[in-house]
Amino acid sequence: MLRSLVGSEMCIRDRYQRRVRGNSGSMSQSIKVWTKPETLSELRAKETALQKQLEEIQGKIKSLDQGLTVPKTTAAATLLCGATAGCCEILATMPLDVIKTRMQVTKYPSVLSCARDVVSHGGVTGLYKGMPAMLFQVGGKVGLRFTAFDQIKRLFRDDKGRLSSYLPPPPSP
Repeated sequence: MLRSLVGSEMCIRDRYQRRVRGNSGSMSQSIKVWTKPETLSELRAKETALQKQLEEIQGKIKSLDQGLTVPKTTAAATLLCGATAGCCEILATMPLDVIKTRMQVTKYPSVLSCARDVVSHGGVTGLYKGMPAMLFQVGGKVGLRFTAFDQIKRLFRDDKGRLSSYLPPPPSP
């Protein structure tokens, strides 16, 4: 690979040498892209130096990674976080769900006319009709999903808390 770099460098240098005219018609100079062609040994020395720098950076990353720990959370905390996320989802999407359901049952010319009708008959709270049941259903479902996902992730963690891609062997009896 280094030989091809040297060869292409020489080709590019020769290609970009050209004559440029100055202010007077008789004055001209040659522009060179590289003043000194690098030899194969110089390129190898640069490659070695870059390899050493890469190894130093990788060593620093490993030392930083060893100091990280995964915070321990309880299943109850994960369940509560998931249930809260599910409740936030319902609070944000409930008005659209009510409008969608009304449009499926009754024919409205547009989404806006359906929203106006819901708000005129039930006020803004009409957009949240049936919300307690949805909060219970979706909050519980998302809470259980978060908890299950977190517990499964714990099965795949190694001693240092990093995720691995295999299950540990079962303990011998």
